[in-house]
Amino acid sequence: MESAPGPPGWVHSDTAYACLGEGKPVRGPLRDQTGHLPPIQVDMGSGAWRLLVLNLLLLLLARPLRGQAGTHCYGIPGMPGLPGAPGKDGYDGLPGPKGEPEGKPVRGPLRDQTGHLPPIQVDMGSGAWRLLVLNLLLLLLARPLRGQAGTHCYGIPGMPGLPGAPGKDGYDGLPGPKGEPGIPATPGTRGPKGQKGDPGTPGYPGKNGPMGTPGIPGTPGTMGPPGEPGVEGRYKQKHQSVFSVTRQTVQFPAANSLVKFNEIITNPQGHYDRDTGKFTCKVPGLYYFVFHTSHTSNLCVLLFRSGFKVATFCDHMTSSKQVSSGGVLLRMQEGQQVWLAVNDYNGMVGTGGSDSVFSGFLLFPD
Repeated sequence: MESAPGPPGWVHSDTAYACLGEGKPVRGPLRDQTGHLPPIQVDMGSGAWRLLVLNLLLLLLARPLRGQAGTHCYGIPGMPGLPGAPGKDGYDGLPGPKGEPEGKPVRGPLRDQTGHLPPIQVDMGSGAWRLLVLNLLLLLLARPLRGQAGTHCYGIPGMPGLPGAPGKDGYDGLPGPKGEPGIPATPGTRGPKGQKGDPGTPGYPGKNGPMGTPGIPGTPGTMGPPGEPGVEGRYKQKHQSVFSVTRQTVQFPAANSLVKFNEIITNPQGHYDRDTGKFTCKVPGLYYFVFHTSHTSNLCVLLFRSGFKVATFCDHMTSSKQVSSGGVLLRMQEGQQVWLAVNDYNGMVGTGGSDSVFSGFLLFPD
């Protein structure tokens, strides 16, 4: 019958437990026919102390030498130790593989037919306690010295200790993968319409849309009551434009040039400028322009409107002093100008009793 397996390099012996290197368990002469240990009876006679000293020397010699790596010694199993303090929480480990079913106990040379260790019967005589104390001392001396690297001594495995206190909760794991989509639900019947909610806040005004087609004119409304009389207006003054000027000199104007009238008879609106000799229209409408000239030589008078000749009046001398006149009706726009000019016939004069006058006035404003 084979013995229970132990750590590598150990040998079961009924006479002594020694480090014999790797080998198989050996059945010794201390076992009976069934393979069990008989009760131990200790005789503390005169030679017992010699035997104990001899055992002590054998145990000291059986200790592994320094540096013998891989040598293992096993003694009698000790009592189970006290439960240790709970360790700190470790890091979460990776998931282990699936475990195998728990195996059955192996029956060795120290076990009975059921695979269990038989009880050790000790005769506790008068000197048995001394022998027990000495054996404990021997076991202490049989422990490996400090610094023997690679030397390990194992006894028979003791009883399992009590479970430690539960550790703290570990860290939260990473989120798992997304699950499969569920089975689509069957659509139910549509419920009744809910109550109308409160109106929301008005939005921002939108952009102006395109103009629509004109609508049908509405019916005229009733005439309202007459209003209060207004403040008297100045319509006549706003639509007036008149001037009348004269030329007082005995010198002829320069040939082919504009004629300036240097004396103002009337010019209430200031539309005639005697420095330039031109009339400027400020009120658009229909105007009448007229001139009366005295001349002592042939004379041709030309009337211009904004750079364009409108009319020409010529008179040839038949006596020493003559008078000629002419007029024209013009529609004027605001900003247009009117003036008189002469060509090579420039005998116009202006003296006492023989004046040359140029006048214009608004007939109908636009």
